[in-house]
Amino acid sequence: EKTRIDNNSERNEKCLNLLTKLEINSKTAGRVNSLVEILFLIGYIRFSQGEVDEAIDCLDKCFSMAEPGGYMRIFLDTGEPLRALLSAYLQKSNPVHKSFVLKIIKALDGSSFVGKPQSELQKLITSREKEVLLLIAEGYSNKQIAEKLVLSEGTVKFHVHNLLEKLQADNRTRIIVRAKDLNLI
Repeated sequence: EKTRIDNNSERNEKCLNLLTKLEINSKTAGRVNSLVEILFLIGYIRFSQGEVDEAIDCLDKCFSMAEPGGYMRIFLDTGEPLRALLSAYLQKSNPVHKSFVLKIIKALDGSSFVGKPQSELQKLITSREKEVLLLIAEGYSNKQIAEKLVLSEGTVKFHVHNLLEKLQADNRTRIIVRAKDLNLI
């Protein structure tokens, strides 16, 4: 399976800047789970931009925290688009976390997750949810989205909740990743 590459480097740079800030905050607060996810996303974006060495360095940091804690869900939730990145990691000379990566690949092979087809998801997401999705991808908070779209903050939360459900994501960052994978943004 070929990883989808987002050719919008400006959007990728915005995401990387935001993720770098979140990485610093998560390190300071000692939030390992968040840090694992953030480092993975940075590596994933770097890989999609063709920055393989930087992506692998990021994954090494990510796996060094994920493996002892048994964090696998983030990798499994990403599914098939992750395969090319994991293959690149395994091709590196003497990968430190080879057994962990092989475990992820084995779990991916046995994964029963079958998402909705892309066209079906595009039909399910309303035009307003798409607007909210684009603003989430740009790093807007619920309050900022509400102001920009002239909605109440409660209505924005409702749309975010719907996006979480429809994209089978558990947080805003995962919404962005899933939406990119499905070419919704």
